[in-house]
Amino acid sequence: MQRSPPLKKERPNSPSSDPGRLGYNDYRDLRHASPNQVVAQLKELPNVTTSQAETYKRSLRRMVWLGTQDEPEKQAKLYPDWTEKALVASGWWIHGYDDMTGDQADLHFKRTGHARC
Repeated sequence: MQRSPPLKKERPNSPSSDPGRLGYNDYRDLRHASPNQVVAQLKELPNVTTSQAETYKRSLRRMVWLGTQDEPEKQAKLYPDWTEKALVASGWWIHGYDDMTGDQADLHFKRTGHARC
């Protein structure tokens, strides 16, 4: 008796499983988006709940800014904590932060004289 191949387990609808679904082919494309813009796009995907989409916000704060950096791997290691609490404590948080694009966040860090950039 011939065995049929094992069933392939489908990954749940995860934006990370197909980043091109949102129109971003490379993390550098995110520099022109804000965390809130990407979260709104995630909410429009089938089978992605609002709470699931919102869980990406902290990592999106980091990713949109890293898209502006020449050495993103180095910067990612230097600045791993992008929670609102950590950004407030460091003096980098401002009202409307999650509406800023990566380019705007980079400019904000440069204007405030922080060493992030």
